[in-house]
Amino acid sequence: MMTYLLVARACWLLLALSLFVESVPPAQVRLGGLFPSFRLSGAVVNSGQMRLAGFLMAVKEINLDSSILPNTTIKIAVKDTRLNVGKTFFSALDMASNAFGGSGLDACIGAATSDESGAASTVLTQFSTVQISYSSTSALLSSKINYPYFARTCPSDAFQGAAMADLVYHYKW
Repeated sequence: MMTYLLVARACWLLLALSLFVESVPPAQVRLGGLFPSFRLSGAVVNSGQMRLAGFLMAVKEINLDSSILPNTTIKIAVKDTRLNVGKTFFSALDMASNAFGGSGLDACIGAATSDESGAASTVLTQFSTVQISYSSTSALLSSKINYPYFARTCPSDAFQGAAMADLVYHYKW
């Protein structure tokens, strides 16, 4: 369910931005996905595979229900980041420049870790591609100067730390 909402929000954001510039929604949204399915060692990353499965199911469901994104189809390109910053960087570069016959991406979902998301953002910013991470929490990624196209669905570590401090203070632990 969380992945469904993430994909839907990403697409709605893109549609809102496109309607701001144009009066007609795009016929298609080119959406990239950065998910860790395997580690460099070959070991399975269960959480990454579950997130990927949720992503694929969400895109399929949204495309089948014409009331969600009328007259718009989501096209996807997915890369396995292998929980590796270098692999993520080059995967983002490949998708941003070569996906969909060289058309690139409108937006990208991922990556899993803050370091990976930072690397992907470095590339995606050069292509003015919106990036939405589902689990990167580093407060450094909140800098709109360094990461102008980055967004996330989870709170940053700075916010989480402040919330924990408030709880400790409130309950006098």
